[in-house]
Amino acid sequence: MSNGTIIEMSASNFREIVSNRKMTLINFTEASGTSKELEQVLQGMAQELSDRYVIGNLDVHQSLENKKLVYDYGVMDVPTLLLFFDGVLIKKIKGRTLEDLRGELSGKNWWDLK
Repeated sequence: MSNGTIIEMSASNFREIVSNRKMTLINFTEASGTSKELEQVLQGMAQELSDRYVIGNLDVHQSLENKKLVYDYGVMDVPTLLLFFDGVLIKKIKGRTLEDLRGELSGKNWWDLK
């Protein structure tokens, strides 16, 4: 589905993407974009794990529908990463720094959940 690239997501394609049979990591971000460091980490993950993983960015301010997703999933800060499998939210990963996010991601091998 992603071919090793980060998908630009919106409320209109959200359900379709998170309901696939791959792990899906969504980066809730702002129009100003993700930090370059986090963007590099996510891009590397998208390339390395593309056979079983989808990674997307969702701009929290792009539309009222996107803002509703932010509300529905309780996203209070950006960046916040949401991890889904088969349409089910598995983990919410939030942090103010790249180190915070890395710490959350390294606690368990989320990529291998089936």
